[in-house]
Amino acid sequence: MIHPKAVKVSHSREEAPSKPKLHEMTFTDCINAILTTTSPISPQLKTHFFAMAKSHKVLPDNLSFDTTDSFIKACVKLAEEDFRGIEILLSFLKSDDRVFSRFYPSKEVLGRVDIGRCLNSEVSEERRLGLNFACFLLRYYEDVQYDDITGDPEILMRLRKAEVERMWIDIESLAANQESMLRVTRENQEMTSKAVTELFIYIEEFKRSNTHSMSEIAKDIELLKAELAKTGKLRNSEGRYSVSYTHLRAHETGRNLVCRLLLEKKKKKKKKKK
Repeated sequence: MIHPKAVKVSHSREEAPSKPKLHEMTFTDCINAILTTTSPISPQLKTHFFAMAKSHKVLPDNLSFDTTDSFIKACVKLAEEDFRGIEILLSFLKSDDRVFSRFYPSKEVLGRVDIGRCLNSEVSEERRLGLNFACFLLRYYEDVQYDDITGDPEILMRLRKAEVERMWIDIESLAANQESMLRVTRENQEMTSKAVTELFIYIEEFKRSNTHSMSEIAKDIELLKAELAKTGKLRNSEGRYSVSYTHLRAHETGRNLVCRLLLEKKKKKKKKKK
């Protein structure tokens, strides 16, 4: 008889799910591993997740809304420990419409990300990342206010200054694009004008060459008429003409000859009867 505790132990071993190894993890496995980790996330898992996220650029098409929400939560959780979490989240917000539409920057979420900590970093790249993320949220999420990002007056002043600079950059970029479009439009108009001019020239040349060809054909017809007139007189403009008896005799065949002789014999008999 098997001891009850032995049965319980063997049963628990059968139900224990096997966790995939790090190099075997899919993108979804990495997301779930980050969300289920209670202790600080291991550097190996972070590196693996960041590498996979950068290689994807956008989320796979077959992911559900729940998985998209889990991805956003994983990025927020990573951002609490590593600035690269903000970098990945910002990248997907710009490139993936699903992530953009599912992300809601509430005060709680912004508090966990703590953009102010990023803006106060001693590393210039991290400060630039914080400015980019803050300006993006202020521009594209109307519910986000300056106070939601940070309460530090100095950081707020830097943030407003950066936003104004970005607005001027956008205005200059729009002006440059407009000038480029106008230049392309003028070039297209010039090309169209040249093409139309060349087309008219071609049509005129075709008309002249066609008229010349018709005149040559008319000359050939007149020469043909002249050659035909040598064999007899033209009867009318339709091309009917009469020829001499001698000309017919010169071109008659054997059958024509028999018919002519019979007709002449018949005529002689009629004359004798008279």
